Amino acid sequence: MKIHTLPTLLMGLIASSLYIAIGYKGSALNVVNLTVSALLVMAAAAIALYKQLRQASQLDIRLPELIAALTIIWLFITIFWSQTPLLSFYTAWIISALPFGFLLRGWLKPWISDQQLLILLLSLISFYAFWATGEFLNTARSTHGPMIYQGDFGALFAAGLLPVNALFLLSPGKNGQTRYLLLTGLLGIALFSTYSRGSMLSYLMCLPVLLYLAHRAQQLTLNKTLRLGLSIAVAFLFIYFYAKWQGGQDMGAKTDLSDGTIPGLSSINARIMLYRSMLDMIRDYPILGSGIGSFTGLYPQYRNPAEDSAGYFGHNDYLQFLLEGGPILLLLWLFPLILIAKILLSKAKPQTNDTTSLLTASLALAAATFYIHAAADFIFYHLGLNLLAGLFLGLAYPQSPKPRPIFSMPLSEPRLLSILPTLCLCLGWSILAINSYITSNMEFQSDWFGTRDNQHIDAETILFYHQLSPNHTSPLIRLAELYHYQALHETNNPNQKASIEQAFNYTLQMLQQSPTYSRYYLKMAELVQNFPDYTTQIRQKMTPRLLPPSSEPLAKQLLKRALTLDPTSEAASIDLALYYQRHQQPVKALQVLKQATRWFNTPGVNALSPQDKSRQRLQRLIKKHIQTLGKGIANTSTTSRH
Repeated sequence: MKIHTLPTLLMGLIASSLYIAIGYKGSALNVVNLTVSALLVMAAAAIALYKQLRQASQLDIRLPELIAALTIIWLFITIFWSQTPLLSFYTAWIISALPFGFLLRGWLKPWISDQQLLILLLSLISFYAFWATGEFLNTARSTHGPMIYQGDFGALFAAGLLPVNALFLLSPGKNGQTRYLLLTGLLGIALFSTYSRGSMLSYLMCLPVLLYLAHRAQQLTLNKTLRLGLSIAVAFLFIYFYAKWQGGQDMGAKTDLSDGTIPGLSSINARIMLYRSMLDMIRDYPILGSGIGSFTGLYPQYRNPAEDSAGYFGHNDYLQFLLEGGPILLLLWLFPLILIAKILLSKAKPQTNDTTSLLTASLALAAATFYIHAAADFIFYHLGLNLLAGLFLGLAYPQSPKPRPIFSMPLSEPRLLSILPTLCLCLGWSILAINSYITSNMEFQSDWFGTRDNQHIDAETILFYHQLSPNHTSPLIRLAELYHYQALHETNNPNQKASIEQAFNYTLQMLQQSPTYSRYYLKMAELVQNFPDYTTQIRQKMTPRLLPPSSEPLAKQLLKRALTLDPTSEAASIDLALYYQRHQQPVKALQVLKQATRWFNTPGVNALSPQDKSRQRLQRLIKKHIQTLGKGIANTSTTSRH
C-alpha cells in the first residue's frame, strides 16, 4: 500500500463507520449497524496500529491511554455478573467506543493530521445539519434525523459548533470569517431545530468559556463577538418564528417552565422520581454494579408508578454508570473530565502567537458538551456519539510535546508484536459478528409465544445457534418457548416426557442467565403447576440468587417473585390471583388484582398505545376477575351471616 493512499483509506473507513453509527436509530439496539460500524472503525484501528508498531522502537504508555484501555477492559468484565448478559455485551461495545476513539486518534496521528481529521468530522456533522434543516423546513417540527431521539441528534451539532466558532474567531480575513459564520448559522439552525434542551444548554454553557479563552489569547474583538452572537440569535429566532408561521411545534412548549416542570418528553418531577429509584438500585449493587446495560431489566421492580418515562435508560449517564459498573466505572468515566479541565486550564494562559491553542480548547469543549448533556440524558449509550466524543478528545489531547509516559517498553521484535493487537481486534469483532448474526437470524426463527404453528419452527437451526454460543439469550429463549409449548399443548406426543424435561431445563437456564426476567418465573410456575412430579428436582436447582429458601409452595414462590420483579406485569398479577383462587384464597386474589389496577391506572402507565392490544386485553380481564371475585366474596359473607 502506497503511503499517500493510506490517509484516504483510513479517513474513508472512519467516515463510513461514523455515518453508519449515526444512523444507529438512537436508543434502539440495531445489531447490524453496530456490527458493521464496529468492523469499519476496527479495520482503521488495526491498519494504523499495525503500521505504527512495525516502525516503532519502543512502546510508550501514558496515563490517559492507560485509563482508556482500563475503561474498555472493565466494561467487558462487568458482563460476567450482569443481570442481562446479552444486552450487556452489546452495550459494552457501544460505551467502549469513546475510549477506543480516544486511542484511535493516537494511532492515526502519523498518517492523518489534526486538520484532516477535524475537516472530516465537521463535514460529516455539516451533512447532518443540512438534513436537519431540510426536515425542519418540511415539517416545522423538532427534527430527529436518522436517530429517533432528537437529543442525540442535537448533540452532534452542539459539539460541532464549538470548533467552527473557534475557526471563525481565529480567521484573519473577511472571506474566512464569512465562511465560518455561515457554517455557524447552519449548525445553529440544525441545533435549535431539534428542540433538544440538553443540546442547547450544553452548547450555551461551553460558548462563554470559549469566548473567555479567545479573550485571553487576544483573538476576541467586539466586532467578532457581536457577529457570532447575532448569528446564533438569528438561528434561534428563525426556528422559533418559522414554526409559529407554519403552525408547527411550539418551542416554548418544551423550553418554558410551567408549574415547576418542563412539558415535553418528561417533567422535572418525573426525572427526580427516576433518579430516586436509581439510588435504590445502586444501594442493592454498591460495589461491582449490576452489569453494563442491565438497567432495563432491573428497573421495573424499583419503578415509581407515577414515573412515566419509557424505562429503558436512567436519563443520567453518571448514575447509570454507577449502577451498572459500580464506583470503578464511574471513576474511570470521570477521568476524561479531568483531562478536559487540564487542557482548558493550560490554554487559559495568554499565548498571543499560538493560534492553535484556541482551536485545541474548542475541541476539548466539544468533548465536554457530551459530558454536560449526559447529566440529564443517555448520550453515552449511542455508538456514533461516543466515537465522536473520543475523537474530539483525542484531537484535544496534547501530542506534541508528548506527555511523559508512565513506562516504556523496548520492542525487540516490532513486526511480530504489531500482529498481536491486529489479531485481537479481529477476534473481538468476530465475536461481535457471531453474536449479531445469531441475534438477527433468531428474529426470523418462529415461535415466541405459541402464535405460530409449531411444526414451522426450525428446531435444528435454533439448537445449532445455541451450541455455537451457549450463553446467547436469543436461541435460549426460543428453545424455552418451543419446549414449553410442546410440553403443555402436544399431550399426544410420544416424546412428551422428553419435551417436559427440556422445557424445565431451558426455562431454568433462562432464569440462571437472566435472573430478573419476570416472564420466565411465570413460565416455570406454569410448568410446576402442570407437572408437580418435577417440583422437588427443580427446587433443588433453584439457587438463593433466583429464589430465597422458603417453606412456601414452589409455584407460589415463583409467581410472587415474578410480580416483585415486574409490578407492571398484568400477566403476573392474573397468574398469582388464579393461584390464590385455586387454593381457596379469594380475598388474597382480589388484593393482587386491585393492586394491579392501582398500578396501570397511574398516570403514564395507563397511556397504552392502540397497538398494545395484548395489555389492553389483560387489563380488561383483570377488571372482569375483580367483579367476579367481589361478588363471590360478598355472597360468601352474606351466606355466613345467615
